Amino acid sequence: MKLISGVLRLAATDLSNHLACRHLTILELDVARGRRSAPDWAAPDAVVLRELGERHEAKYLELLSAQGVAMVDLRNIGDDRRALDETR
Repeated sequence: MKLISGVLRLAATDLSNHLACRHLTILELDVARGRRSAPDWAAPDAVVLRELGERHEAKYLELLSAQGVAMVDLRNIGDDRRALDETR
């Protein structure tokens, strides 16, 4: 969940989190709006899942690249609007 130029942007994870815990949505909305800071602590199992997911994604991108699939990496653009335009 991000607030960009006054527009709230949601991800699939935000929907999943909301279905699991509506209070979490309120807390994350407060973080997005700058009313509170995000917690410094992350659940250890979530950290492991994130690391495994990132490794899986990296291997899959290597496979696609080896097959000659053309890709554009939008992670380092830094400007969400430009990344959106590139995606379109």
